[in-house]
Amino acid sequence: MALDLTKPLLLSGDLYVGEVNAAGVRQPLLPAFEVDAMSITPNVTTVEQTSKSNASYGNVRSSIILPGDTEIAIAPMDLPAEVMAMLMLGSSADLSQSSGTMTDEPVTGVLDRWVDIGFRNVTVTAVNVAPGGAALTEGTDFRIDSVAGMYMALSNDGAQAVEIDGTYDAVSGKQVVIGGNTNTNRWLRLVGTNLHDGENVLFEAYRVKLRPSDTMELMANQHVVGGLVGKMEESSDPLDAANKLGKIEYLGT
Repeated sequence: MALDLTKPLLLSGDLYVGEVNAAGVRQPLLPAFEVDAMSITPNVTTVEQTSKSNASYGNVRSSIILPGDTEIAIAPMDLPAEVMAMLMLGSSADLSQSSGTMTDEPVTGVLDRWVDIGFRNVTVTAVNVAPGGAALTEGTDFRIDSVAGMYMALSNDGAQAVEIDGTYDAVSGKQVVIGGNTNTNRWLRLVGTNLHDGENVLFEAYRVKLRPSDTMELMANQHVVGGLVGKMEESSDPLDAANKLGKIEYLGT
């Protein structure tokens, strides 16, 4: 292949992230998610010897560059549960609820306070004082938050043991548990295209512990974004070259 030194680089790309297990072996990758930015910063320390002679005082006689850590930073724009879990130093899992019917579902109301009914996505058709007592009126005796499945008593009649009738819809989603997952090793693969010439470029970081880098504004006046940073670590996976940090491949057009 002819040497081409005229090669500007302007990348588009899809980022994939997977876990590295306790044995150091890379696990399958999550589906690609979009990032606003991705950067790599190799840090070094320079040790210099300077002259003390009359003729060249202060000049550098010799220098050595010592390698330091290499930091990677990404700014996800897509925030599925798996990415949110990384930003929350937590874990994600499937969340499900079958549809069903509530009949005399017991709840103890508290005046001007929300309490859980026990289901999400509820439709309440009747609330009665327990057991089998007077019917209560929504808006006068109680309020319902249908999505969260919560009950609030608005009167003394509603602020006691009540029975709730109604239905709840099926739920199929994800749950992120915040915290408790601070030392998960992950590996990254960016499958990119150099927009200058159409060449495919692949980047891999063999092992990195990602941590949040910024405050996440959940109620911002724009799309929620997050930041993740981490130090690239040497790999112990036998598939990786010489226990290095990662690689960049220029794959041609």
